Amino acid sequence: MYCKKVLQLLSYQVGEAENPRRYMLKCPIHLYYIKELASAFPDAKLIWTHRHPVSAVPSLCSLVKAVHKVYYENNCRDDNAIGRGLTDLTAKTLKQAPQDIIDSKLECSHVIYNDLVSNPIKVVKDIYAQFGWEFTTEYENIINAYLAEDKKKRDDIKKAKGTKEQLHTYTAEEFGVQTQELMEGEFANYVKKFNVPMSKN
Repeated sequence: MYCKKVLQLLSYQVGEAENPRRYMLKCPIHLYYIKELASAFPDAKLIWTHRHPVSAVPSLCSLVKAVHKVYYENNCRDDNAIGRGLTDLTAKTLKQAPQDIIDSKLECSHVIYNDLVSNPIKVVKDIYAQFGWEFTTEYENIINAYLAEDKKKRDDIKKAKGTKEQLHTYTAEEFGVQTQELMEGEFANYVKKFNVPMSKN
């Protein structure tokens, strides 16, 4: 797997080939490839952040749109196609992923997005406790410092823009998808299975 080779190269470059650090990889697309990840990283730990589809699907669409803007002209992008394709793919994945995780035998920590936003320190402590990792005071201080710096940056940007609203907004309808669709079928089954509340953003 190419991803594994890249991490091995990074470890080699920083002098950790024999005793590499623990890498934290954040990518929503990983949920689509649980079996492949398990094959490449049989000792991996999974953290699944559960966010209501009404927010999560448009967020993913917005991410793909942003990446598209980097490489292509706007007039060659079909936002409705992005919305339709990712809605269908996400519905399929939310149905399949739980079984893929069971089959992979990888340990998984399930996190509610709203909890992560409202109390990140507690969520991280719970993850560490579940996986048997040491959570140190030093690390807690690092997280708190990051949160304070991030809040200041966001507040400064809002002040510069003269707004108190969210910096990044999006809706399902922007991508040709009806919000109601993200509350039905496989999406409704997923929300019920993992008791996912409606997200604030």
